[in-house]
Amino acid sequence: MTRCLLIVALLAGCQHRDNEVRASAPQPSVETKPAAEPVDPGAISGTVVETMDASTYTYARLDRGGSEIWVAGPQATLPVGTKLDKLEGQLMADFYSKTLDRTFAQIYFVTAFGAAPAANPHAAAPVADAGEGVFGTVVQTMEAGGYTYAELDQNGSKVWVAGPTTKLAVGAKLGKMSGSLMTAFHSNTLGRTFDQIYFVGSYTLAN
Repeated sequence: MTRCLLIVALLAGCQHRDNEVRASAPQPSVETKPAAEPVDPGAISGTVVETMDASTYTYARLDRGGSEIWVAGPQATLPVGTKLDKLEGQLMADFYSKTLDRTFAQIYFVTAFGAAPAANPHAAAPVADAGEGVFGTVVQTMEAGGYTYAELDQNGSKVWVAGPTTKLAVGAKLGKMSGSLMTAFHSNTLGRTFDQIYFVGSYTLAN
């Protein structure tokens, strides 16, 4: 009996010491990346730290003094270290690039990286001039990923636009809206590629 009690006491002592060792052992630290601060879509800025070209677009990762954001725009030469300032863009969440086979949690599509890029002879001609405004009559709509996609009849030609979720009735007439043109845009949510589509900040009904 005494021997049994001795063994139990020894086991209890070992368990106590083991708990002490576990408690005193250093715990692995978890490194967290600073979250990107909200960006004014009309004044995007930062220093280029990485670029990638895909299709007719250049993707650039910008350092904003501790936080980072991705931007994409017409193909341009952007050496690492280039400082970009006051770019205008449209935010897209969970954007999937079929060419890069990569999903960006957040990315801003800008109309240009400062100076106007050289024309790409292989790029499809836009069906509408976004500088003058995209407009037309709604032919059909689709909802996906927080966006409303709308096909418009613009004086006999068809053009696709996408913007924040909005109730748009077929037949509704939309006034001129400024937007960023994207070619060969693939929507992962819809499982569809658009040859050309304009991303607008908001939908405007014609007066």
